[in-house]
Amino acid sequence: MGNLFRETYWCQYFNNVFWQNDPDVVHLRKENSKFSDEEALSVALWDGFLGGVVNTSDRFHAIPPERLSLWRFLQPGSEPGTAVFPFWPAQKTVIAAVREYPAIKAWGVLFVNTGSDPVEEEFLVRDLCEKEELWVCSWGPGGSESRGSLSRISVKLQGHQSALFYLGVENSPPPKNLTVAGVLSSPT
Repeated sequence: MGNLFRETYWCQYFNNVFWQNDPDVVHLRKENSKFSDEEALSVALWDGFLGGVVNTSDRFHAIPPERLSLWRFLQPGSEPGTAVFPFWPAQKTVIAAVREYPAIKAWGVLFVNTGSDPVEEEFLVRDLCEKEELWVCSWGPGGSESRGSLSRISVKLQGHQSALFYLGVENSPPPKNLTVAGVLSSPT
């Protein structure tokens, strides 16, 4: 699993230049899966967040409802988009990826622990979004939770675990129908 993250990390610079990267399939099923729930979530968020191809070979009638919600949360936009790595080419155990959502003056930030051991790390908001301080929410397909106005984000991750955050100029949560690609999807 760590190889998937390392490979896409090093290949992201040419995503949407000549083609859209295809990092890996999203595993939405629970049966016959080699991934834990946390690992499946990390891979899915990573694939959807980077901007490129998002696909699955799973049969939708057999996918649990919470995983279908995750699939909708990964919906890409009609225009190519991409994430950037603010610390690239430095290679750390925790990789940080950032997507800007200019229409709503916000950013998504995804942290992934590519290693097997637990890690704790702190990141300055200005290193991620070039703003000294922003309103921060923990974010995911199930909703968001406000963390307040912050200049630093601390993450504590188990092996192969991820944490997704929404950072905004305004003191408001992400729109309920916002996908990781920055698309305001149709309510279902």
